[in-house]
Amino acid sequence: MQRVSFFRWIYLLMTNSFRFGWLCLLVKMWFDQKTVNEIVPEEYNIVKQHAIGRYIFLTHLNQVAHKVAFFALLCADLGFLKWEKASKLFQSFVIPQTTTIFVIYWAMFMKDPSLVRNPKTIEYIPENLDFLLHTAIVPAMVNELIMGRHQIKIRRSMKDSFIFLSTYCIVCISYNVSTGIWPYGFLEKLGLYKAFSILTPLYFIISFAIVPEKPTPETCKTD
Repeated sequence: MQRVSFFRWIYLLMTNSFRFGWLCLLVKMWFDQKTVNEIVPEEYNIVKQHAIGRYIFLTHLNQVAHKVAFFALLCADLGFLKWEKASKLFQSFVIPQTTTIFVIYWAMFMKDPSLVRNPKTIEYIPENLDFLLHTAIVPAMVNELIMGRHQIKIRRSMKDSFIFLSTYCIVCISYNVSTGIWPYGFLEKLGLYKAFSILTPLYFIISFAIVPEKPTPETCKTD
C-alpha cells in the first residue's frame, strides 16, 4: 500500500472536508427550497400551477450538477472512482452551469431586481437561501478549482456550455409553447426577441471558443 505523506494527508483532509461540507449544505438547501415551495401562494407559484417540477429551473439543475460532481470527487479521492471521470463531471456540468447562472442573475439584477426577484414572492424566500442559490455557488466552484487537481480544458468546458445552453433554450421555448408562459420572469418582461438579442452574441463568442485546436503529436497518437 502506498504511503501518504503528512502534507498530502492534510491536503486531502482539507479538500474533502470542504466537499463533504458543501454536499451537506446542498442537501439543506434542497429541503429549504421544498419548504419555500410549499408556503408560496399557488397563484404565484409556477411549479404548483403547471406541475412542471422544480427542475425546469437552472438553479435546481445546477444543484444536481454540484451534488453529483462533488460526490464523485469525494469518491475519487477515496479510491472508489477514477479521478479523470470525476474531474470531467465537474468541468462539463458545474463550471458551465454555475458561471451561466451567476452572470445572468447578477446582470439582470443590476438592470432591474424585479427581473429575477418577484416582488410578490420575495418575502417567502430567505435571504441566505437566495445568496446560496445564486452567489455562493461561485466561491464553491472556485475553491474546488484552486484546491482540486483539475487540468482545466477551456474548449471542452465552453463546448459543453454551448450544448447545454442550446438544449435548455429549446426546453424553455417548448415549455412556453405548451403552457403559454416562460419559466423566468425576465423572459416574460423582455420578450422572446430581446432575450435572443442578448443570447445570440453570447453564442457567437462561445462558438469561437469551440473551434478545434490544431493537432499535436499527443492528440494524433494511435494505439
